[in-house]
Amino acid sequence: MPSSQNRPSDVHQQTQERPPPHEPRPDQQTNVPPNSTAQSRAKARAAVVNQLERETSLQDQADMAANRQAQLVWKKLITTLLSYDVDLDRAVRAGAQIADVAEIVHIQDLRALMRMNDTFVMGVIAEPLARLQGAHALPLLFHTLRCIEIEGVDGASLAKLIGHVIQTQPNLSFQILMQLLGDASQIIRRDAVWAMSFLPQALALPPLMSMLGDSRREVRIAAVNALKYFQIPAVVDALVTALRDWEAEVRCAAASALGWICEPRTFNALVAATTDQDPLVRSFVYEALQKLHARWLQPSAQAPHQQPPG
Repeated sequence: MPSSQNRPSDVHQQTQERPPPHEPRPDQQTNVPPNSTAQSRAKARAAVVNQLERETSLQDQADMAANRQAQLVWKKLITTLLSYDVDLDRAVRAGAQIADVAEIVHIQDLRALMRMNDTFVMGVIAEPLARLQGAHALPLLFHTLRCIEIEGVDGASLAKLIGHVIQTQPNLSFQILMQLLGDASQIIRRDAVWAMSFLPQALALPPLMSMLGDSRREVRIAAVNALKYFQIPAVVDALVTALRDWEAEVRCAAASALGWICEPRTFNALVAATTDQDPLVRSFVYEALQKLHARWLQPSAQAPHQQPPG
């Protein structure tokens, strides 16, 4: 057993040989260069980057293949639609698919199809174009409606679609319609006036009242027909004034609109219009008076029922 005299020196020697806490123990030291940790980390990062790049490249290739396939499907649908004279049923089914799958990237194709002036194709394309472009599609939708009417096809569903677009985006629609009201074409101005009836009263009334003074008969008639949906005193007064328009067709439209509104205070103005020189105007005036009588007037104040003189 060691003596107590040697213990202090042994303890001192053991203390001197023990490395400081912050230095590695001798049995833990290696010959790895100081930069080995940084290099290994860089290699690990590079490996991850390379893996991600490979995965991204594969995904890009898959996306490109999917896009090419989608383009082929789209072109096939368009081709089938345009071949409606060969197989109408298939064309109708293709049109339904086009309405479902059309996206923003297809807008140019849709607009090009609308400009073909083929009413079957235009009728199919109107809905997806309206869905994708909203109020910006209005000029082409008006053009489609004109083409349909010329061919004698019922345009009620398209008119409803136009109304929906305008009511969904009233402010943007108002801006576009105001631009169309300044167009040199009376047909375009007429269509814009008609569409104003779908707008809120505060937006629609000022331009509609102004268009009662348009130089073209068709535009003034459209303004009369649109104004009848806004039954306020100012509109009634404007329609009464239109009973004295210089063209008979406008006076007919005004009498018809007053009969539709059926406002009692228009009675005297309508009675005065029974002396109009145009027989067609007088027939519309008498019809309006009969509506007033049926709704408001007592039998003692009966409006004339005789047919206007030829």
